Amino acid sequence: MTLGELEAPAGGIERRSDRRRAHATVRCRSVLHGISLALAFVVANLVLLLVGEQAEEQIVETVARPTVLGPLTPPEAAPGFDAEALEDRIEEITRSRWGVYGVAVLEPASGTRLSLRGEEEFGAASIGKLPPFAALYRAAARGELDLGEGIHILPTDIQGYGSGVLHAYPEGYSLSLRDCAYYLVNRSDNTAWKMLNRRLGEEKIKAELEDMGMENSRYADHAGYYTTPDDVLRLIERISDPRFTSEEFSAEMLAAMTETTFEDRIPERLPLDVRIAHKTGSYIDSFGDAGVVFYKERSVRYREALLSRRPFQERP
Repeated sequence: MTLGELEAPAGGIERRSDRRRAHATVRCRSVLHGISLALAFVVANLVLLLVGEQAEEQIVETVARPTVLGPLTPPEAAPGFDAEALEDRIEEITRSRWGVYGVAVLEPASGTRLSLRGEEEFGAASIGKLPPFAALYRAAARGELDLGEGIHILPTDIQGYGSGVLHAYPEGYSLSLRDCAYYLVNRSDNTAWKMLNRRLGEEKIKAELEDMGMENSRYADHAGYYTTPDDVLRLIERISDPRFTSEEFSAEMLAAMTETTFEDRIPERLPLDVRIAHKTGSYIDSFGDAGVVFYKERSVRYREALLSRRPFQERP
């Protein structure tokens, strides 16, 4: 159950421990909100001011199939950002909070990077659904499988905990690999994760991670995904880079990661006209988010990975 998103009990938060966890979750979200706002002000807002334009508002429907916006455009020239100042600001935000926070950021137009505890290992929870997601589209790009291929829900696939909707579907229900992948990242569906792990195989997913240069990541369908902020950023780079799959597949993956069920972290405090394609993760002592922030719909402005360890405790 390592990759499940946190959920409140069906009957509401009643136990003292549940209330304590709920308050801690709010505190941890506030840290991620602060980090995300710092990134937005230092990177995105700076670029918007220099360019002198506002991004157009985007409306994305949350449907059973991704809404594809088309190929990405090359990022406009940008002066980068003060990585040292941003690191100081992030340290300031996290200093008064319990837990350990790792951050990795890339502004691709200038090549400016920030890595704060970027090589430390964190439990990624449902961010670990990105490896099978990327491996599936990589296999499709190579012609090894067809995303229109059907896959059935087997009894062993059904995961009745955490997030998702497919666990309520009847055994034997069939959907395409493309739709299964959409549920995997857009709804953070645990049953979809089990289905794609079965279809691809754990060794295939591990091999893809190694091929992408993620040497500090450990993936296992029974034990979760342990990785580093730098490795998660590399994974986000591959997903958003058409050279990894294709223009069509990259746009499709990013569309599936937009307007997800969990919009309470990176997107929460950012302007509504900013598009964010991302994947959250939360379970026990792990809480994070990773994704791509766009300028003018299709131009990547920056990529980021935010992971935390043991954030759900009071600082003494």
